[in-house]
Amino acid sequence: MNLVRVTEAPVLTPRPDVAWEKDAVLNAAAIHDGELFHLFYRGITHTPVRNLSCLGHAWSSDGVHFERADEPILRNGTRPETAQGVEDPRIVKIGDTYCLCYVCWNNVNVDIGLATSPDLFSWIDHGVVFDHTQCGNNKNATLFPEKIGGEYALIHRPMGFTWGDDPAPLDM
Repeated sequence: MNLVRVTEAPVLTPRPDVAWEKDAVLNAAAIHDGELFHLFYRGITHTPVRNLSCLGHAWSSDGVHFERADEPILRNGTRPETAQGVEDPRIVKIGDTYCLCYVCWNNVNVDIGLATSPDLFSWIDHGVVFDHTQCGNNKNATLFPEKIGGEYALIHRPMGFTWGDDPAPLDM
């Protein structure tokens, strides 16, 4: 594979006239559906408090010039666990369904949520599927696109986990 930078400019920048993403856009998940490139990204506003996050959707036929929805696909504050935000999307297609894992953040706890879609434009939010009581605050989850040993698998990153001083677990 040979990757070539096609522009020095970012493909997405904040839209000052869109309240939920006016201060920052970042941390996008990407997928190609056979026709369009799709980005699911974190949009941030600092009003009325800092770092309120929603998840936005952008799509492009060339992967450089994107159109965007005016409303987020997932909005902060729709449930207590998302009072501060929905963040860090990770997307995969399983069968005919797109599965989007995301972070639910309420300014105290960090949980993993799941939304699904048949077409990348209409979404069903299933809410928290892996909460902080299972292994502490948790981020960056994604499902594997195929079953492993007959079961679906999710990889995630509990926050605060370290290997310690001994690098032996990393020796291969």
